[in-house]
Amino acid sequence: MTTSSKHSSLFTSKKTVSSLLSLLLSLATFNIRGLGQDEDLSVHSKREQLGIDLIRYNVDICAIQETKVTEPIDCVLSSGHRLICFEQRDGRHGGLGFVMSPRIMNFVTRWSYISDRVCFLDLEIPARSGNPIRCRVVNAYSQHRKLAADNPKSLENINSQLRDAMKVSSNVEIFPLGDFNSKLGKMTQSDYNYELSSFMGSHGMGARNEMGDHLLDFLPENDLLAANTCFQHNSRHKTTFTGWRKDWSAGRRSKKTLPVYSQIDYVLCRNRSRSMLVDARSYAGAYTYSDHRLLVARIDFGKVNLCFKRPKKTKLKFNTTELVSNGAMQEKFHNKLDDALRCSAMPDSPNENLEQLLDSIKDAAKNSIGVQDRRLRLRHSSDDDEVQEMSLERHQLRQLLNNNKSLDRTTLRSSINWMTNSIKKKLKKLREAAADQICQDILIPTTAGTCLKQSALSTRPIHQ
Repeated sequence: MTTSSKHSSLFTSKKTVSSLLSLLLSLATFNIRGLGQDEDLSVHSKREQLGIDLIRYNVDICAIQETKVTEPIDCVLSSGHRLICFEQRDGRHGGLGFVMSPRIMNFVTRWSYISDRVCFLDLEIPARSGNPIRCRVVNAYSQHRKLAADNPKSLENINSQLRDAMKVSSNVEIFPLGDFNSKLGKMTQSDYNYELSSFMGSHGMGARNEMGDHLLDFLPENDLLAANTCFQHNSRHKTTFTGWRKDWSAGRRSKKTLPVYSQIDYVLCRNRSRSMLVDARSYAGAYTYSDHRLLVARIDFGKVNLCFKRPKKTKLKFNTTELVSNGAMQEKFHNKLDDALRCSAMPDSPNENLEQLLDSIKDAAKNSIGVQDRRLRLRHSSDDDEVQEMSLERHQLRQLLNNNKSLDRTTLRSSINWMTNSIKKKLKKLREAAADQICQDILIPTTAGTCLKQSALSTRPIHQ
C-alpha cells in the first residue's frame, strides 16, 4: 500500500475552521466510461460536465471507475472540485479516482492506491465534541461476470485488497462503494431464514446472479450492509446500469434492441452505521454520458453516537425493609460490614477511602440482606379478590364497548370510568394498610428494646 504524500499534502491545511462542517455528507459512485483526453479542457468536456453534475446533485465525494487514464491526474475543475485519478499499472481499460467538493477538501487527510481496482481516501470531519470523526471511503471496481468466471483467483485478489483497505480501527467509519458488477437482487425467504436481512435491505432489484452470491458472502464476513437496498424507491431510482439485448420478437434480421435495467453498483457501510443513513438512490439525469447512473448516499454523521451502544448501568436495590424491621438481619449486616472493614487496607487518598467504604457497604448488603427482585409487575397487580373481580368486570365492559353497535356507548364509558376509580381507591387502601403494617413491625422491636432498658434500670442497685 503506497500513500501519495505528494498529493495529500495539498489537503493538510492547518487553517482554523471558523464554522463546523455540516455533518450531512453525500457520497457517490459513478462508472463514467472514460474521462476524455487531457487536451480537452473546454466547458463541454466530460470532466467539466462531471463537476457540474456533482453540483446539481450536491455530492461531496464521488468515487469514479473506468476512467481509462493511465497516468496520475491532479487538477481543479472549473466548478471548484478537485479531480484525483490514479495510474494504471496492469492495463488501460480501468482506472479509479475521486472527485471532491471545495467544502470537503480541507478535511481530506490522505488517499492511497492499492491496485488498479481498489483505492481509498481518508477523512477527518470536525465535530462539536472536539474529537474529529474519522472516515475511510474505499473505491472498488470489480471484474465482469465472464472475466471472473474465467479467472476465479482475480476475484479473490480483489476481495483480499478490499479487506486490506478496510483494516482500520473500530472507531473509523468505512464506506466501500463502487461498481461491483454484482446483482444482489430482491431478498428471498431463504435470506430471511439464514438471517441475511442484517446485511442487505428488502428493496433490492431483479434476480441474484453468481457475482451477487460472492458479494453476499463478502458482506457477512466483514459485517457490511448494502445501503442502497435499504430504501424504498421507484425502480428507476434503484437502477444503476442500463444494458441492451436483441429483441428476437421483432425478427431475426431486425436490429431492434430492448433495455435491460440492473442494480450492480453499491454503497456499503458498517452494519452498525445503519442509523446514519438518510437516503441512497440513483439519478438518471446526469449530463456526463455513461451507461451507469450516478448513485448517491446521504449520510448524517451527526448520528454517529447512535452507532456505539452504551452499556446500561444496572442499579442494585437492596431489601432495606427487611433491614429496618428485622433485628437479626441488622446484626448480620453489622457483622458482615465489620469483617469487610477489618480486612480492607486503609488507602492514602480520601477519595479512594470513600470508594472503598461504599464498596464494603454494598458487599455487606449483598451478603446479608440481599437484592430486591427486579421482575416486572403489572400496574394494578394485587392478590386481593375484590380487586381482581373488579378488574375482570372492567375488562368485560371494555370488550363490550369495542364490539358495541346498539347499546349506548356513553353509559359504557361511564361504567368503565367508575370501575377504574373504584379499583384505584381499593389499591390505595391496600397500600396504606401495607404501610401501616411495616410501620408496626418497625415499632414493635423498638418498643421491646425500650421496655428491656427500663426494666434493667429499675433492677440496678442504687449506691448512696
